[in-house]
Amino acid sequence: MNLKAISIKLCLCASSILFSTQLMAQSAKPQNNIVNTKQSDHSITSNCHYTAVGFFHVLQENIVQKDKKAVAEMVKYPLWIQLNEKQIQIKDQKQFIEHYDAIITPTIEKIVQEQKFKDLISTYRGMAFGNGEIWYSNACPDKDQKTDQATRMKIIGINNSM
Repeated sequence: MNLKAISIKLCLCASSILFSTQLMAQSAKPQNNIVNTKQSDHSITSNCHYTAVGFFHVLQENIVQKDKKAVAEMVKYPLWIQLNEKQIQIKDQKQFIEHYDAIITPTIEKIVQEQKFKDLISTYRGMAFGNGEIWYSNACPDKDQKTDQATRMKIIGINNSM
């Protein structure tokens, strides 16, 4: 390969890096309209990071405010949890609300209230508060659910016996 060909390849490589860096910088700008939306607006968008941030803040606010109905709407059902030292299946929002105080314990409330987004656990499974007390991730809707979204952020696990 001659010097001219190497120079052209280096220029192309540098310009593509510069272009992708500019795109990443644009996508990293805060999008308050997504972060500050209500839970029902947290469908998956082209920018999953901000959807995860928005979901985090809404869930945190709902738990701190003890809004049982709003928290119940953020759960992917069925949900297996530890309740009275037994593992049980929470089948729907009504059952979640009935057992809310045993599911969202004062310990979990404190963890959620003190959690910072930057300190969440983040793995291929999703994102978690504390040491894994509450997990959330993209969740596919049930096959009988009528929705135009393929996936939505939902609570996928609550470990209240840790």
